[in-house]
Amino acid sequence: MAIAKSGSSQRPRSVLGVATCLARGSVPRHAPFGNQTVRFRSLCRDAGKYGFTAFVFVPEDVDVNSMRIFGRTYLPKSRKWVRRSFRFPDVVYNRVPTRKLELDHRVRLMFDVFRREGVPFFNTRYLNKYEVYRVAKSSSTIAAHVPDTRRLRSIKDFEEMLSRYKTVYLKKSDGTLGNGIGVVRLVGKDMLFSSNRTKRGINERRLSKSKLASAVSSYLRRKTYLIQQGIDLTRYKGRPFDFRVMVQKRGDGQWHLTGAGTRVAGPNQITTHVPRGGSRLSFSQGIARACGGDQKTMKKVVSLIRRLCCETAREVEQALGLHLAEASFDVGVDTSGRTWLIEMNSKPFLFDEKNIQTRARRYLLEYARRVARQRRNATRSGEVWDAGRQSSAGNRDLTLRGAPDARRTEEVGS
Repeated sequence: MAIAKSGSSQRPRSVLGVATCLARGSVPRHAPFGNQTVRFRSLCRDAGKYGFTAFVFVPEDVDVNSMRIFGRTYLPKSRKWVRRSFRFPDVVYNRVPTRKLELDHRVRLMFDVFRREGVPFFNTRYLNKYEVYRVAKSSSTIAAHVPDTRRLRSIKDFEEMLSRYKTVYLKKSDGTLGNGIGVVRLVGKDMLFSSNRTKRGINERRLSKSKLASAVSSYLRRKTYLIQQGIDLTRYKGRPFDFRVMVQKRGDGQWHLTGAGTRVAGPNQITTHVPRGGSRLSFSQGIARACGGDQKTMKKVVSLIRRLCCETAREVEQALGLHLAEASFDVGVDTSGRTWLIEMNSKPFLFDEKNIQTRARRYLLEYARRVARQRRNATRSGEVWDAGRQSSAGNRDLTLRGAPDARRTEEVGS
């Protein structure tokens, strides 16, 4: 039994499970979870400070019959990932890395089992851009800061938006990292069509009305696309920039600003994503640039960004019936000084800023500890813990995979 010290008293540690999926192909021993390994290693290392034993697992590690999970935990002293058998966690952090994997039947079955067993998990699922837009637009305090967004259903939809805003973006409703984005600009009688291709830059064409209609039709034939009002973002060295903002719940259960950074679009790019050649500035540098260095305006904009992001996270979580613990936002300030809430992500990527990484880990563990305590107190008082028990998994006697023989491993958190 793992023990956590608290002053002179001792108590059994809570167990925090991190649910993910492994990439196809061989898995390096030093990085078993791909680009999420660094995040998970730090989480396992710091979990003990908050009374947790933390481990990482994939759906195939779950043995429903024995109610055990054969996961991996990181040992800082030996600097190794080791396999061990764990009881079902007190709380689960959902870090399934892609939308496609989140829809996999094994992943869905795993979370159905947790619902049925009353195991709370947060960051319920990925969001799509249109559902976030609808929630934000329905809020009297947020709506004015949300760019007009519509489903792209016809050429007429496109023409109406382009006529109104002169610049429009075409985006996948479930897209990430700027993939599949197109931009159309109305410049006099000319129409310029740009699309993201590679890190090397955009493909920009000057098109006639008929050829542009043909290009837009190709978006209509693909997955659900949105058409969004273009925003004339403030610029740094001639390139547009926006802010990447992270908010999280802390130990008090309320949303707080964790941190933010500035992302500048790369040369010949239409998005600010670093993987597409974008660069980073500090948040304070970006705010100063967006506000012309005026200290009073800077304070107002920072306060507004904090309020907008925390309120939107709260509204989206409540309206969609989700359990979120963290969210990131793309926020922009246009050349007239207006602040815009551009996008929300319920599965934030790891921020590059080390101070934000440290703070994010602390806030996450604070909130996980709160959830674990609430569940433990509910169990002790005989209450039924509501973990969102809608289930489609069928009988309990379902095994995601025959787990390795747990008797051959060291039992942790039992």
